[in-house]
Amino acid sequence: MRNVGQVLLLFCLALGSVVSGISVPASGQEVRPQSGPLAGDVSALIPQITSANPFARLAAIGKVAELGPTGASTAPALLEALRCEQMDVLFETPQVTGIRQTIAEVLAKLGPTVVPQLQKALQSENGLVRVGAATALYRIDPKQHRDRALPVLIAALKADDEVAADAAQALESIGGDAAPALPELLRQLAHDDPAVRCQVGHALAALKSDASTARLQAALKDATPLQKVGIAYALAKQNPEDIPRWQAALSEGLRHASPDVRQQAVWAIGQLGPAGRPLAPDLVRVLSKLNPDPREYFFGGGRLGRLSFDPSLALVAMGPEVKEVLSKALDSEDPRTRLMAGIALVRIDPSAGPRVAPIFQQARQDTNQALRMVAEMNTAPPAVGTSQDVDALIQDLLQTTGFGPPSPAVGQLVRRGEEAVGPLMKVLEAGDGLAAMKVVQVLGAIGPPAIEPLTKALHSELPRQRLYAVTALAMMGPANQELLIEALSDSDYPVRRAARQALKALNTPEAREALTKSSDNR
Repeated sequence: MRNVGQVLLLFCLALGSVVSGISVPASGQEVRPQSGPLAGDVSALIPQITSANPFARLAAIGKVAELGPTGASTAPALLEALRCEQMDVLFETPQVTGIRQTIAEVLAKLGPTVVPQLQKALQSENGLVRVGAATALYRIDPKQHRDRALPVLIAALKADDEVAADAAQALESIGGDAAPALPELLRQLAHDDPAVRCQVGHALAALKSDASTARLQAALKDATPLQKVGIAYALAKQNPEDIPRWQAALSEGLRHASPDVRQQAVWAIGQLGPAGRPLAPDLVRVLSKLNPDPREYFFGGGRLGRLSFDPSLALVAMGPEVKEVLSKALDSEDPRTRLMAGIALVRIDPSAGPRVAPIFQQARQDTNQALRMVAEMNTAPPAVGTSQDVDALIQDLLQTTGFGPPSPAVGQLVRRGEEAVGPLMKVLEAGDGLAAMKVVQVLGAIGPPAIEPLTKALHSELPRQRLYAVTALAMMGPANQELLIEALSDSDYPVRRAARQALKALNTPEAREALTKSSDNR
């Protein structure tokens, strides 16, 4: 699981905005109840909760949250959704706990009526279900269900990776009440999965009390290097004014021979944000020893997530006061140091773009593949007051891998609107799939000015052109649903499939009727 889970982990967490706005799917169309009595409306939501379509699941779960106790009949479906067996990798890879935490919150909103079902689910053979049920039980009535929920969550810390990560996140939300979990949380700081270690660190930081703090301090004496980093982070997070006391432990972690310990120290410093500023020189000094593995950079889409190991993002989180340290690092003889410091500097101060741009360009030619990819994921902004032409912006867009923070060219091309549509369509016509993936995102954001050329592309002799057109039109919402309905009859199956998925996400009456009548539904 680590191979797939780690690669997609924080990239998927970048979709947190989708999860947090769960009642509205990406198309902007809310899933509305069918006409008829409320009971019928609730029953119509049940199959959507375990639908193969991720947008339908998100929207249905959000609607149940609005219904509260009147949605109690959806509890079995919500518990089934916790299994994560039908979850799509892009939206709910097993390591991404956000959607399952949301399901637990919705189960809690159903109220005491569902308590018997939740209690039964505590015995489920599936650890994700046990954790979700225990979390919901506690939230329904902490005093009444604490003694039943906590043992389940503590035991789950010793289960499979994603179950342990979910349990730690649930214990974090419980806070001080989860003090009995402290011994097991300390043990799991040495877990071999970094996601579990990070979630455990957050849970320990949430146990803020004199007793817990004293136990954490005592545990430092015999802790392993990984545990020391986690304990030092928890103590520093609980009392930021005490960071000088724990700075040595975190700095030692940065210099440790083990890549896992170094990685965990980067995570801890990043999570401290501005309070971790005293560690900026230490972090810059070890940039040459940190692995510039691209997986550590597209996690979080360029933002510091809860589980981010990106040293550049950790430096950005410290704030503009570290600009001087970063500026000096640009003169380092080490290419890793220059690149990561440059990435951090332009994110803090875009006016540094012209100075950093040559460093990015040099890294793109480096023999180290990881350095090349990291450089391609980032684009230095142009000097203030300069304006690139559309072709140059498109070249900037195409130079990025598509996995890092969005290229500044995206927003500039969208603002150019109709002026950019023609050149972007030429990229689609060239047939490069990777380039098309980037361009359709921009065309979809441009909106109406792109509809006419995309409509023409829907009638291209080349199936890939029709597929690109459907993808871009789908991003524009229900205004183009007639074109998507037309694509349901396309001779090429991938085009029909893309149209079908788009219409399922729109979920309008017209879309549902068209899907029912489509040949692929018979």
